[in-house]
Amino acid sequence: MSIYTWIGIGIYAFFTLLPLKDAKNIGKWKITSIIINMVVLLAIIFAHLFYSFNIWIGIFLLIILGIFLDKKTYTKKRLIIYASIFVVIGGVLFWLLNDILGSPESNTVLEHLIEYPDTSSLYFSKDGNVLISYNVEEARPLASVVKIVVAMEYAFQVEEGKVDPTTIIGLEDLDVYYIPKTDGGAHEAWLDSLETRPPTLQEVAKGMIQYSSNANTEYLMELLGLDAINNRLEVLDIENHEEIYPIIGALGISSYLKEKENLSKKPLINRLNNMSMEEYRSLAIEVSQLLKSKQFAVTDVSDISMDIQRIWSDRLTGASAEAYGEIVSRISNNEFSSIVTSTLRDILEWPLAYESNQEKFNHIGAKGGSTAFVLNQVIYVETKQGERMEMVIMLDDLSLLQSLSMQKSIDHFLFKLIDDQDYIELVESELP
Repeated sequence: MSIYTWIGIGIYAFFTLLPLKDAKNIGKWKITSIIINMVVLLAIIFAHLFYSFNIWIGIFLLIILGIFLDKKTYTKKRLIIYASIFVVIGGVLFWLLNDILGSPESNTVLEHLIEYPDTSSLYFSKDGNVLISYNVEEARPLASVVKIVVAMEYAFQVEEGKVDPTTIIGLEDLDVYYIPKTDGGAHEAWLDSLETRPPTLQEVAKGMIQYSSNANTEYLMELLGLDAINNRLEVLDIENHEEIYPIIGALGISSYLKEKENLSKKPLINRLNNMSMEEYRSLAIEVSQLLKSKQFAVTDVSDISMDIQRIWSDRLTGASAEAYGEIVSRISNNEFSSIVTSTLRDILEWPLAYESNQEKFNHIGAKGGSTAFVLNQVIYVETKQGERMEMVIMLDDLSLLQSLSMQKSIDHFLFKLIDDQDYIELVESELP
């Protein structure tokens, strides 16, 4: 929380407790309401600090609570007024939630692609023929989709004997890169899947893809070497792909600069906005190294405000949908050596653990990537009939409501492309 939020909370608490200075002249109702208000306020602060509970939702709840604890609410006139307000608010919320959380609609995604061509890309290939190529040459932030390239370099180094997939990895080597409450619980979910046993290097790589653990990714980047990862793109002639650099290191830049240069929020944002990409990448690498050596740690994720997250998201490694369509096409069509291909399939084809996918596909590999503003998905499949398809969708500059709506419908859209030839033709005709 910012200093201004703390000041606001302090003022609220002061005026809530102020009537107690004359406690003898206030009734039990008022004393009870003060106690309830303070308990709820403390609970909101605790939930925000330790569970990333949204402070604005907390403020809204306090306002509602204040209405219910005010005796004047229970007059006929006020009851009518408040009831009318709640009906209107409830109707709007119902409409929004129904739109966002209702049944998925593939056309929601198609409509977004049509309406926002400058921030959207779609690549679809079937049996070696690119059928849909919509803004596929535009480089967009990859988010966790970049982990496919990290997995690819890992597979090549397995083949070259540089790394051993059966090596046991100490969790403490991964924990130095873990920043709690920044990955939606991905790393913790992966740790739970291990059931207390130490992971192998192969399991670390699989956790990077299936669970999208950023800590695992940062560890593998350090182990494999950033130069090796970026050089692999050149060797494979993957074009329109920006230089890869540490994800967690970049996320920690704001906290590092705030501590090192003693910057408040506004100067910090200006510093980040005015920073060259060369300096930004260099700082990301520096912070990642400091995390590894335990010379620095991000102790307060509330410092990473939405404004700072936007800068981080916009500056993430970018690449085109075409580049990732080509990468997964090479995997799907067995264009790499048998060792590289089998290693990659073992990492990427986690969706085959589901019986419904086993019934439809010989192979299905997938990796998504998202931030508060980005939603990407990369999928390749081989059906039971032997058809091979590769899909890449990239959406940037999303609002909160757009992000929620797209998350609900994006898989439905992509799997309709897999299942429905008529729908492929419809999307082809709608997207220039």
